[in-house]
Amino acid sequence: AHYILAGVLAKQREAVPAVAHYREALRLQSFNVRYMVNLAVALAGQGEHAEARDLARRALEIDRASDEAWTALGTAALALGDTAAAVEAYGEAARQMAAAYRHYREPPHRLDWDFVVERQKAIHYDGGKQVIR
Repeated sequence: AHYILAGVLAKQREAVPAVAHYREALRLQSFNVRYMVNLAVALAGQGEHAEARDLARRALEIDRASDEAWTALGTAALALGDTAAAVEAYGEAARQMAAAYRHYREPPHRLDWDFVVERQKAIHYDGGKQVIR
């Protein structure tokens, strides 16, 4: 309920109560990447870019394939003046979006370990270059 209410408040540009409800939703589900990312976006909207960056990083510790978390990280880094980190994060967001779209367009007919291995490689590697540890 807190997450939904926070979303409604955010759309109504009620930033302060939206942040409070995102925080409560995250307190109740502390490993929910979507909650972390939306709280980061709301905080960035209030100028709290360092906290937004930290939340995006925390979300990426849980889900390295979250293009939304990479985007939030890029936005926070750019606002904090770290252009190189912003470019890197936005690039990774684009790569993750492309990998997700590729799997959406060509879903496996069955899940097996070969598919899992290939998906993990798509998340962590760009060609032969490891981009995520």
